[in-house]
Amino acid sequence: MSEPAAPSAGRRADDAAIILYGDERDAAHGIAEDLRGFQPTPEQLQTAAVLIDAGSGQALVVPAADAHVLPRGDGGEELKARAAALVQALRRERDWIRRRLQMPDFLLGYADALQAAGREAEVYEALRGTSVPVVGAYTAVAFVRVGTGADAPFHPIGDPALPLALAPLPGETVRSIQAQRLVTRAEVGADPDGPFAPLGGLLQATFGAQLLCAPVAADAVLVLVERRRERLMTGEDRDLLAALVRQAESALRRIRSERQVGALLGIAPAD
Repeated sequence: MSEPAAPSAGRRADDAAIILYGDERDAAHGIAEDLRGFQPTPEQLQTAAVLIDAGSGQALVVPAADAHVLPRGDGGEELKARAAALVQALRRERDWIRRRLQMPDFLLGYADALQAAGREAEVYEALRGTSVPVVGAYTAVAFVRVGTGADAPFHPIGDPALPLALAPLPGETVRSIQAQRLVTRAEVGADPDGPFAPLGGLLQATFGAQLLCAPVAADAVLVLVERRRERLMTGEDRDLLAALVRQAESALRRIRSERQVGALLGIAPAD
Protein backbone atom coordinates (compact mmCIF):
# COMPACT_ATOMS: atom_id res chain seq x y z
CA MET A 1 0.00 0.00 0.00
CA SER A 2 1.46 3.33 -0.96
CA GLU A 3 1.98 6.05 1.62
CA PRO A 4 -0.30 9.06 1.32
CA ALA A 5 1.34 12.06 -0.22
CA ALA A 6 2.53 14.81 2.09
CA PRO A 7 0.47 17.97 2.03
CA SER A 8 1.75 20.69 -0.23
CA ALA A 9 0.57 24.11 -1.27
CA GLY A 10 1.52 26.90 -3.58
CA ARG A 11 2.04 30.08 -1.60
CA ARG A 12 0.20 33.20 -2.60
CA ALA A 13 2.36 36.29 -2.86
CA ASP A 14 0.61 38.00 0.03
CA ASP A 15 0.55 34.98 2.39
CA ALA A 16 3.28 34.71 5.04
CA ALA A 17 1.95 31.53 6.60
CA ILE A 18 0.03 28.44 5.53
CA ILE A 19 -1.63 26.00 7.92
CA LEU A 20 -1.35 22.32 7.05
CA TYR A 21 -3.66 19.97 8.90
CA GLY A 22 -4.78 16.37 8.86
CA ASP A 23 -3.43 13.08 10.21
CA GLU A 24 -0.64 11.69 8.04
CA ARG A 25 -2.25 8.26 8.28
CA ASP A 26 -5.28 9.56 6.43
CA ALA A 27 -5.46 10.37 2.78
CA ALA A 28 -7.45 13.51 3.48
CA HIS A 29 -4.90 16.20 4.16
CA GLY A 30 -6.10 19.73 4.52
CA ILE A 31 -4.44 22.94 3.48
CA ALA A 32 -5.62 26.35 4.60
CA GLU A 33 -4.01 29.10 2.57
CA ASP A 34 -6.46 31.83 3.52
CA LEU A 35 -5.78 32.08 7.25
CA ARG A 36 -8.65 34.45 7.83
CA GLY A 37 -11.12 31.82 6.71
CA PHE A 38 -9.55 28.91 8.56
CA GLN A 39 -11.64 27.68 11.49
CA PRO A 40 -9.98 24.46 12.72
CA THR A 41 -11.63 21.92 14.93
CA PRO A 42 -9.78 20.85 18.10
CA GLU A 43 -8.88 17.58 16.38
CA GLN A 44 -7.39 19.44 13.44
CA LEU A 45 -5.34 21.65 15.75
CA GLN A 46 -3.71 18.61 17.36
CA THR A 47 -2.39 17.48 13.97
CA ALA A 48 -1.75 20.90 12.48
CA ALA A 49 1.46 22.60 11.51
CA VAL A 50 2.17 26.14 10.42
CA LEU A 51 4.37 26.67 7.39
CA ILE A 52 5.97 30.11 7.55
CA ASP A 53 7.49 31.28 4.28
CA ALA A 54 8.90 34.78 4.53
CA GLY A 55 10.76 34.56 1.23
CA SER A 56 14.20 34.68 2.87
CA GLY A 57 15.57 31.46 1.37
CA GLN A 58 14.41 29.27 4.25
CA ALA A 59 10.95 28.29 5.39
CA LEU A 60 9.93 27.29 8.90
CA VAL A 61 7.54 24.47 9.81
CA VAL A 62 6.10 24.69 13.33
CA PRO A 63 4.21 21.56 14.50
CA ALA A 64 1.25 22.33 16.71
CA ALA A 65 1.06 19.05 18.59
CA ASP A 66 0.66 21.06 21.79
CA ALA A 67 -1.69 23.64 20.35
CA HIS A 68 -3.64 25.80 22.79
CA VAL A 69 -6.98 27.37 21.98
CA LEU A 70 -7.61 30.91 23.19
CA PRO A 71 -11.01 32.56 23.09
CA ARG A 72 -10.59 35.33 20.57
CA GLY A 73 -12.62 37.89 22.46
CA ASP A 74 -12.39 41.24 20.74
CA GLY A 75 -9.05 40.35 19.15
CA GLY A 76 -6.46 43.04 18.64
CA GLU A 77 -4.00 44.03 21.37
CA GLU A 78 -5.94 42.30 24.13
CA LEU A 79 -5.69 38.96 22.33
CA LYS A 80 -1.97 39.52 21.71
CA ALA A 81 -1.42 40.24 25.41
CA ARG A 82 -3.20 37.04 26.45
CA ALA A 83 -1.26 35.04 23.87
CA ALA A 84 2.03 36.51 25.11
CA ALA A 85 1.16 35.60 28.71
CA LEU A 86 0.35 32.05 27.63
CA VAL A 87 3.65 31.75 25.74
CA GLN A 88 5.57 32.92 28.80
CA ALA A 89 3.82 30.36 30.97
CA LEU A 90 4.55 27.60 28.46
CA ARG A 91 8.21 28.61 28.31
CA ARG A 92 8.45 28.47 32.11
CA GLU A 93 6.87 25.03 32.08
CA ARG A 94 9.22 23.81 29.33
CA ASP A 95 12.25 25.20 31.19
CA TRP A 96 11.10 23.52 34.40
CA ILE A 97 10.63 20.15 32.67
CA ARG A 98 14.04 20.37 31.00
CA ARG A 99 15.77 21.18 34.27
CA ARG A 100 13.91 18.41 36.08
CA LEU A 101 15.05 15.82 33.53
CA GLN A 102 18.69 16.93 33.75
CA MET A 103 18.78 17.58 37.48
CA PRO A 104 19.92 14.12 38.71
CA ASP A 105 23.04 14.29 36.55
CA PHE A 106 23.83 17.83 37.69
CA LEU A 107 23.35 16.97 41.36
CA LEU A 108 25.50 13.84 41.14
CA GLY A 109 28.24 15.82 39.42
CA TYR A 110 27.97 18.52 42.08
CA ALA A 111 28.33 16.01 44.91
CA ASP A 112 31.41 14.51 43.22
CA ALA A 113 32.96 17.96 42.72
CA LEU A 114 32.44 18.90 46.37
CA GLN A 115 33.85 15.59 47.52
CA ALA A 116 36.97 16.08 45.42
CA ALA A 117 37.44 19.75 46.30
CA GLY A 118 40.62 20.49 48.21
CA ARG A 119 40.43 24.29 48.06
CA GLU A 120 37.66 26.68 48.97
CA ALA A 121 37.80 28.24 45.49
CA GLU A 122 36.88 24.85 44.01
CA VAL A 123 33.79 24.70 46.22
CA TYR A 124 32.65 28.15 45.12
CA GLU A 125 33.24 27.30 41.48
CA ALA A 126 31.23 24.06 41.81
CA LEU A 127 28.40 25.96 43.50
CA ARG A 128 28.46 28.70 40.88
CA GLY A 129 28.52 26.29 37.95
CA THR A 130 25.83 23.95 39.26
CA SER A 131 23.38 26.62 40.40
CA VAL A 132 22.97 27.94 36.85
CA PRO A 133 21.40 24.81 35.29
CA VAL A 134 19.70 23.54 38.46
CA VAL A 135 17.99 26.75 39.56
CA GLY A 136 17.89 28.19 36.06
CA ALA A 137 19.79 31.40 35.31
CA TYR A 138 21.94 33.07 32.68
CA THR A 139 25.08 32.93 34.81
CA ALA A 140 26.21 33.12 38.43
CA VAL A 141 29.01 34.82 40.34
CA ALA A 142 30.33 33.99 43.81
CA PHE A 143 31.69 37.00 45.71
CA VAL A 144 34.15 35.78 48.35
CA ARG A 145 35.57 37.77 51.25
CA VAL A 146 39.26 38.61 50.94
CA GLY A 147 40.82 39.79 54.20
CA THR A 148 39.35 40.27 57.64
CA GLY A 149 37.12 42.85 59.21
CA ALA A 150 33.60 44.07 58.54
CA ASP A 151 34.69 46.23 55.60
CA ALA A 152 36.76 43.58 53.83
CA PRO A 153 35.83 43.43 50.11
CA PHE A 154 34.25 40.42 48.45
CA HIS A 155 36.06 39.47 45.25
CA PRO A 156 34.25 37.76 42.35
CA ILE A 157 34.63 34.19 41.15
CA GLY A 158 32.61 34.37 37.98
CA ASP A 159 32.04 33.10 34.50
CA PRO A 160 35.26 33.64 32.49
CA ALA A 161 33.08 34.31 29.43
CA LEU A 162 31.71 37.53 30.90
CA PRO A 163 32.74 40.48 28.72
CA LEU A 164 33.73 42.80 31.58
CA ALA A 165 35.89 42.39 34.65
CA LEU A 166 33.72 42.62 37.75
CA ALA A 167 34.60 44.86 40.66
CA PRO A 168 34.58 43.51 44.23
CA LEU A 169 31.49 44.06 46.35
CA PRO A 170 31.85 46.18 49.48
CA GLY A 171 31.01 44.62 52.81
CA GLU A 172 27.95 46.89 53.15
CA THR A 173 26.32 45.25 50.13
CA VAL A 174 26.89 41.73 51.42
CA ARG A 175 25.67 42.64 54.92
CA SER A 176 22.38 43.66 53.29
CA ILE A 177 21.93 40.08 52.08
CA GLN A 178 21.29 38.15 55.29
CA ALA A 179 19.03 35.66 53.54
CA GLN A 180 17.99 34.89 49.97
CA ARG A 181 16.97 38.11 48.28
CA LEU A 182 15.76 39.03 44.81
CA VAL A 183 17.23 42.30 43.56
CA THR A 184 15.81 43.86 40.39
CA ARG A 185 17.46 46.24 37.95
CA ALA A 186 14.89 48.87 38.90
CA GLU A 187 15.79 48.53 42.58
CA VAL A 188 19.49 48.95 41.84
CA GLY A 189 18.91 52.00 39.64
CA ALA A 190 16.45 53.65 42.00
CA ASP A 191 19.08 54.39 44.66
CA PRO A 192 22.56 55.16 43.24
CA ASP A 193 23.94 55.44 46.77
CA GLY A 194 22.10 52.42 48.17
CA PRO A 195 23.67 49.16 49.34
CA PHE A 196 22.79 47.35 46.11
CA ALA A 197 24.21 50.00 43.75
CA PRO A 198 27.52 48.08 43.38
CA LEU A 199 25.54 45.25 41.75
CA GLY A 200 24.85 47.55 38.82
CA GLY A 201 28.13 46.56 37.19
CA LEU A 202 27.10 42.92 37.17
CA LEU A 203 23.71 43.78 35.67
CA GLN A 204 25.40 45.88 33.00
CA ALA A 205 27.97 43.22 32.12
CA THR A 206 25.34 40.50 31.74
CA PHE A 207 22.33 42.52 30.51
CA GLY A 208 20.58 41.10 33.55
CA ALA A 209 17.09 42.00 34.69
CA GLN A 210 17.12 40.54 38.19
CA LEU A 211 19.54 38.94 40.64
CA LEU A 212 18.84 36.16 43.12
CA CYS A 213 21.36 36.55 45.94
CA ALA A 214 22.14 33.97 48.61
CA PRO A 215 24.70 34.19 51.43
CA VAL A 216 27.17 31.33 51.76
CA ALA A 217 28.17 31.02 55.41
CA ALA A 218 29.60 34.40 56.46
CA ASP A 219 32.34 34.53 53.85
CA ALA A 220 30.61 34.75 50.48
CA VAL A 221 27.45 35.53 48.59
CA LEU A 222 26.24 33.75 45.46
CA VAL A 223 24.51 35.93 42.87
CA LEU A 224 22.44 34.33 40.10
CA VAL A 225 21.78 36.53 37.08
CA GLU A 226 18.46 36.24 35.25
CA ARG A 227 17.99 38.12 31.99
CA ARG A 228 14.24 37.56 31.67
CA ARG A 229 12.19 40.20 33.45
CA GLU A 230 9.14 37.95 33.39
CA ARG A 231 10.95 35.05 35.07
CA LEU A 232 9.37 34.15 38.39
CA MET A 233 11.65 32.70 41.03
CA THR A 234 9.44 30.05 42.60
CA GLY A 235 9.60 28.53 46.04
CA GLU A 236 11.07 25.41 44.46
CA ASP A 237 13.83 27.47 42.83
CA ARG A 238 14.71 29.00 46.19
CA ASP A 239 14.63 25.60 47.94
CA LEU A 240 16.99 24.15 45.33
CA LEU A 241 19.39 27.05 45.77
CA ALA A 242 19.26 26.69 49.56
CA ALA A 243 20.07 22.97 49.27
CA LEU A 244 23.06 23.68 47.00
CA VAL A 245 24.34 26.32 49.42
CA ARG A 246 24.04 23.96 52.40
CA GLN A 247 26.09 21.33 50.58
CA ALA A 248 28.73 23.93 49.71
CA GLU A 249 28.88 25.12 53.32
CA SER A 250 29.40 21.52 54.46
CA ALA A 251 32.29 21.13 52.01
CA LEU A 252 33.81 24.42 53.22
CA ARG A 253 33.67 23.21 56.83
CA ARG A 254 35.42 19.99 55.84
CA ILE A 255 38.20 21.83 54.03
CA ARG A 256 38.69 24.25 56.93
CA SER A 257 38.78 21.41 59.42
CA GLU A 258 41.38 19.64 57.31
CA ARG A 259 43.38 22.87 57.20
CA GLN A 260 43.29 23.19 60.98
CA VAL A 261 44.43 19.60 61.41
CA GLY A 262 47.17 20.18 58.84
CA ALA A 263 48.34 23.27 60.71
CA LEU A 264 48.64 21.25 63.90
CA LEU A 265 50.70 18.70 62.00
CA GLY A 266 52.82 21.34 60.28
CA ILE A 267 51.34 20.73 56.80
CA ALA A 268 51.08 23.77 54.53
CA PRO A 269 47.48 24.61 53.49
CA ALA A 270 46.37 24.06 49.91
CA ASP A 271 45.13 27.67 49.57
